[in-house]
Amino acid sequence: MMYSVSNAWPYQRRSEWVAEQRRTVATYFRERGVAVGRQDYILKDRDAWEHNLVDPGLRAWLIDLQQKRQASRGTFPIHKWIHHGLSSQALLVNLLGPALRAHRLDLLDIVFRDAGLQLAGEVTEVELEKEDRLVFNERQGQPTSLDLACRTSADENVFVEFKFTEPEFGGCSLFSEGDCDGANPASDHTTCYLHHIGRRYWDAMDRHGLTPTLLASPMCPLVYLYQVYREVLFALEKGGRFLLIYDARNSAFVSTGPRGVRGIWARFLDTLPAQVRAITASITIQRIAEVLEERGCEWIGALRAKHGI
Repeated sequence: MMYSVSNAWPYQRRSEWVAEQRRTVATYFRERGVAVGRQDYILKDRDAWEHNLVDPGLRAWLIDLQQKRQASRGTFPIHKWIHHGLSSQALLVNLLGPALRAHRLDLLDIVFRDAGLQLAGEVTEVELEKEDRLVFNERQGQPTSLDLACRTSADENVFVEFKFTEPEFGGCSLFSEGDCDGANPASDHTTCYLHHIGRRYWDAMDRHGLTPTLLASPMCPLVYLYQVYREVLFALEKGGRFLLIYDARNSAFVSTGPRGVRGIWARFLDTLPAQVRAITASITIQRIAEVLEERGCEWIGALRAKHGI
């Protein structure tokens, strides 16, 4: 679907697409007689979040995963806004949940190959909401977390970040809260408060060769790309690879126009040295839907109806 471009601007406007997504989801809820709040693309009752899933039975599967993780003293957050019609967690569950619940991990093998990840083994283990506080010494606050962590029969790791309507990768809260002026600490890590309190992000940057490509910028790369740098570094520290799954219609991440490819994913890749770029890959939600539909995954029809994918 194409959207109008204001004042002949040659790139798609994300805001126009998000407005269209809200209307699509509102229509989906209305046609099914689901109670919504003042904003008709958000369910009225959070406890009724199963209505945000293409298969309501996925709710029990997700809660079971959460309880098993808690029993082993781990964490598995079901997002506060999972009842939001544009929830990225709900969409991830809608897209891949039925396959994971049925232990059809062979479908992930196909998706990964289509994304360009050359893996020697087959996916044997999958963990949702993967975190490890020890990697970067994140003993307080929200640790680096990946939406999916997969392991193969050849002991390979693939870490996945999933984006839907988000306008960006998460930025550094120290900058947004005014506790940092955004100066680049690439040449002197002691000027970064996070480094001062023992977080090992810059140590990992040095270890994996990312620092030299960042020295020329006056602005700290973590200001706007804090989340994705941490995630790629997490993958590197675990000897794995990183995969971004994003919506092809979300121009914030990738947008193609007459002046070339733009978007924060493209900008991020430009900052990476070749050896790090080699372990990163991306694939769109739309392409995954095609791959699954080609293999008879019937839930994709409901997914298309809900989000116009």
